Amino acid sequence: MPEEIVAIVEYRVRAEDEARFPALIRSKWRHQMQQGYISPGARLAEIVKESGLYVEMFSWTSNEAIDRAHEDPVMGQLWDALDEATHGGRWEGIRIRNGKWA
Repeated sequence: MPEEIVAIVEYRVRAEDEARFPALIRSKWRHQMQQGYISPGARLAEIVKESGLYVEMFSWTSNEAIDRAHEDPVMGQLWDALDEATHGGRWEGIRIRNGKWA
């Protein structure tokens, strides 16, 4: 089983951007999947509606995909739009090898 690189991102969405936030995430995922950066199955969980707290989970396809994404100008625009709609994101990268946390 190959190594899996899982990203978990916490977003605190600005109240005025709550309605557009899910569409921003879907646009980001669509581009990431089209470019082969992430695996299908990305998820967004709304933790508490009143708080504007969301958690995004997805798997990068490789370390090289991460590097390519960070050089991609379209990804830069998508990340900038997410930054504008939130009070910032906090992310963790988790590596899974052979089905176990690494």
